[in-house]
Amino acid sequence: MRRENYNNLTQKEMMTVYSKEGALDVSDAAGTDQFLITAPAAGKIDVSECIGVMTEATGTMTVDGVISLKVGGNEVGTFTPGDDAAIGYSEAFTPDGTYATAANPNVEFSAGDAILVEVGTQATGVTTGDGIVYLAIEFGL
Repeated sequence: MRRENYNNLTQKEMMTVYSKEGALDVSDAAGTDQFLITAPAAGKIDVSECIGVMTEATGTMTVDGVISLKVGGNEVGTFTPGDDAAIGYSEAFTPDGTYATAANPNVEFSAGDAILVEVGTQATGVTTGDGIVYLAIEFGL
């Protein structure tokens, strides 16, 4: 896991970008944890700025694999690379529409809450498909 810190708008807030390689394996079973962070402090995550980048190409899928982003046990966004995603393919997570929306993609959390990237739907007909996930998180709110 790599962590990069950036000063944000105020000194009380700090945006941290967490990243992990091998965290987008759509061929894993549904429910398989790919990346888990236990929040050290209260804060928020901007779902629209969380990004997945494929480091292995996916094959032709009969069922598209879906990676789920959960905060406090609730799905707040998804990443779906789709058929034949090439190495380097990237996209932002899509807000779920309930906890995070296009108009307000920020989801607040408390200290101790789980921020989890897991396989939501296992891909079928594919043998590869790893990637790097980048999560944009602000602590100290």
